[in-house]
Parts: sequence; structure tokens; C-alpha cells
Amino acid sequence: VDSSAPMPSRRAQRVALRQLLTLSLLLVLIFTCMLAPAAAAKKKKKAKAKEAGEVDGIRCAVCITAVDEIQMELATTENSTNTLDLRWGLTAEVTEGRAKRIGKVIPYKRSELRSIEVMDRVCGQMKNYGTTDMVHGETRLRLLAEHERPMSSNDVHIEGREDPKKIAIKKFTQHCQDLVDDNEESITTAIRDAANDTQLQDLLCYGEDSKPCGATRKACYRGTYSPHMGLAPCFPCPYGSYADQYGQTECTACPEGQNTSGTGSKLDKDCLDKCPRGHSSHNGLGVCAPCQKGTYQPSVGGKFCFKCPEGMTTKEEGALKDTECVSACGDGLQSSTEACDDNNTESGDGCSGGCEIEAGATCELKAGGKSTCRLVTCGDTHLDSAHDGSIEETCDDGNAEGGDGCSATCTVEEGWGCKPGTGKDLHVSVCHRVVCGDFKRQFAEECDDGNTAAGDGCSADCKVEEGFFCKKSTSSGAIGPPGSYSFRKDKCKPIPECGNGRRVKGEACDDGNTVNGDGCSAKCAVEKGWACTKGEDGSPDVCAKKEKKGKKDDDGKPKNDEL
Repeated sequence: VDSSAPMPSRRAQRVALRQLLTLSLLLVLIFTCMLAPAAAAKKKKKAKAKEAGEVDGIRCAVCITAVDEIQMELATTENSTNTLDLRWGLTAEVTEGRAKRIGKVIPYKRSELRSIEVMDRVCGQMKNYGTTDMVHGETRLRLLAEHERPMSSNDVHIEGREDPKKIAIKKFTQHCQDLVDDNEESITTAIRDAANDTQLQDLLCYGEDSKPCGATRKACYRGTYSPHMGLAPCFPCPYGSYADQYGQTECTACPEGQNTSGTGSKLDKDCLDKCPRGHSSHNGLGVCAPCQKGTYQPSVGGKFCFKCPEGMTTKEEGALKDTECVSACGDGLQSSTEACDDNNTESGDGCSGGCEIEAGATCELKAGGKSTCRLVTCGDTHLDSAHDGSIEETCDDGNAEGGDGCSATCTVEEGWGCKPGTGKDLHVSVCHRVVCGDFKRQFAEECDDGNTAAGDGCSADCKVEEGFFCKKSTSSGAIGPPGSYSFRKDKCKPIPECGNGRRVKGEACDDGNTVNGDGCSAKCAVEKGWACTKGEDGSPDVCAKKEKKGKKDDDGKPKNDEL
């Protein structure tokens, strides 16, 4: 700081201060002018509503719901024994050597602290409500089911506009917050004094024109009631009762044996006779129809009839109990007590008159449905087996003659093979003679290499020999179903296995064992100093030591040192 600089005069200081105050007042005036119109409009609208004595249905509904939420929140600590010690000092009075403390101890559940907690939480519950018109003449809120509530993430927009449910919830929450802000002291006092629902409603919702529900409670409409002198808030009459007067404190019960079709009934004629047992209607009342055959109803006021178990029915309409459900042979409904039911009581068709499967018959069964039965008959093109095991067809070529591969008793004849047909003849067996060595692998043949010689992998009876594998051949000229047989002979090869006595590709020898030192090693390699000759007709190789070659002199005779 330059100490040599001249200090401003007192006059200059007063002028600067005056200018600063003027600027501050000007800024305050500008902000006041900006906020005043909105506040004035809101105040004017509220005042107009008060003067006209208008009752905002939504505000009233929010108030009633807020009272319910306050009581529910208080109920969570109703049995609490916690206390708040508000004693803050000592008096001069001494009793038994101890000074008396100034202040008091109060229950936590009735304390101002608890009141603040309740007021902080109650409005947050408004997000779970929606409007309902269940009470005539009143707008009420109802607790929404989980799936009815809007998503709690970012605002949801529908076709460019905000979700109506979220708009309503914002309105409920704001009304609730206004209610709490305007009545903090009253709510605290009511909680301290353990006010009940009616007292809280009178305190917060009614009593003046400016209150959410107006100055006075309205009398309940017909079809509704209220235990509080028949005045709002009202509740619809439950099932089995009605209210035909305004301002009823309770609903009138219907005569015994009668009920109403819904809640909120207004007249005694809304009480209708309940359907008797064995009968039903859409609402269990009024004009009722007897339960049809196969159904029953054991209770009074039934809205539907119960079905009998599968395959069972009742003898008459109007059955009262499940014990009236019985099996009826021949009704085409197979029950658990019937072996079959082909919709008749005639014997000789596979299902007897007593709904038993007949000897030598077969049935396609369907629980709770019609059975399809027939006697097993050779030559009827159905490949069947009798249910009792007395007959088992292995083929059925549409006739009962032998010599064509399928015998007169529908069994495959010796030297033949049979398979199902194709297309429209699917059920007719197609039979072919089986000849081993004709290049055609058919039916029971495991291989067919075009001969009946043994030792080549395919035996004389066309079975794969031990130690061999045979690759099945295919041909575009095959006769019969795909894969039934072919015109090309199978190729059979030994299974690569050292020591099986069959030299195959990759083996230098195979003498039928895996012993070392006999010329052919355990890995089927010719040992040093040995020579192995391949066996004939698939027999093991024969190995022998090589002769030792000695040195000879000029005339071809062995030298003396080698004798």
C-alpha cells in the first residue's frame, strides 16, 4: 500500500457508500419484480378458490391418503418403549440427597423427533398411488399394484409427452408436501396427543373453506357408508350388503342365502338368490343353470362347475360332489379304471363290452379320450403285436400266403427279409430273398463281399469275422428303401492290431504275438538278424534268423580261421 497516497475525504466516502446501498436496493427490486407475478398469480388462484368454496377432489384425496400413511407410519413404532430425555438442568430442591432435574422424559413415538420423521416420509409414498372412482361422488386414491406403477428411472415419454402416471404422481407429491408444510405444528401436536384417523382428517382436511376437502364433510351417497356419522370419506358397501339411504354409518346385510353381484349396491333388489349346489351362473347369483354331465359344484353361489377327472362323467346333470363322477364304459372317454374305451359296448372289436382289451387285440390308448382297437389279423397290412403277447407280427404284406417272404402267420420266412413300404403302401411289408455272396447287403446280413469264402473278413454266412471291419457300399441303383441293400460288394479289412496274426499296412510283420526276440517285435517290426515271411490265407507271419555270411578265399572256400 502506498502510504503516500492521499486518503479520500469523508464526503467522498459517504457518497460511495450511498451509491453501493442504492445499487443493492435496485437489485433487490429487480428480483422482487421478477418473482412477484408468479407468486401473485398463485396466491390469487388460491384465494379465488377459497372465496368460491371450491373443493379440489385431488387435493382432498391426497389429504385423506396422507392421514392413512401417517397412521401406518406411526403404527411401526406403536409398541416402542424408547424414550427421549428432555431434562436440561437441576433445581434447588433436594430429595434424599439428590437434586430434582428440570424437564421431562417423553415417549419417542409421541415426540417431535418422531413427528419430523413421519412428515419426511409420508409424501414419498404418494408415488405408489393412482386415482379411483370406487366411491360415488368422491375422488379417492388407491394403492397401485407393482406392475401398474410407472418406471422409477428416467421420465417415460409416450408419443412425445410425459407419462400421465408420472404427471399425476408429481401432483400428488406436491399437494402432500404443501399439506405438510402448512400444518407442521398441527401434525406434531396430533401425533403427541395420539389423534385417531377421524381427528387427523378433521384437523388437516376439513373445517374451513380453504381446507383440501372443504369446510364440512358431505353425507355418504347411497351404496356407500362411513362409520364417522355417515360422513365423508366414505366406503362402498361390500358384497352381500347395500345402502339405500344417504349418510349411512353401515350397510344393510342381504337376507340369508342372497348376495350382491358387486360392491356399492344401493337397493335391496340388488340382493339376489345364490345359485344352489349343483348349479352355477356367471356371478353365482340369479338365474342359474344345472351343471352339465361330467361336471359338479359342491358349494352355494358357484360361478362355474368343476370338471370330473379325465375319462369320468356324471350320470345326470346337476351333480353336487366329485364322488358322483364315475367311469362309463362306452362313452369314448378312457378313465383310469378302464383298460380301453372305444365308444361302444360291443365285444369282438378289440375292446370288450366291459372296456377290457380282448385276447389277441391291440389298442392305441388315449387317456380321457377314445381308444382305437382291433384284433390282430395277418394280411390286413397292419404290423401289429397283441396286447397280451399272444401274437407278434414281424411282417404283413397284405396277404396270408407263404412263400413270398412273409408267412401265413405274418413272420419273416427263412432266407428272406422284410421292411415297411413307402408312400401310400407304407403299412405293407416289402420282402426280398436274402442270398449271401450276391453283393447285396440285406436285412440281417452284416456284410456281403460277393463271395462265401471265409478268412477275408466276411464269413460264408455274411457275418463280419473277428478282427475285421467291413465298410458298407452304397449304390444309386439300389432297390427298396435307402440303405436296405446295394449292388456293390462290401470292402472288409483287418482291424489294425499288432499281434493278431494279420499283417496290415503300417506293420512290417505280425507273427500272432507281441513277444520280443522271435523275429517280430512287440511293435510288429522285424528284429535285427531276422527275416519274416507273410503268412498265407491270413495266417500269421513266419520269422527265421538270417544265415551268417562268412569270408571266402580266392577259390570260394571258407578261410581256416572261420572253420
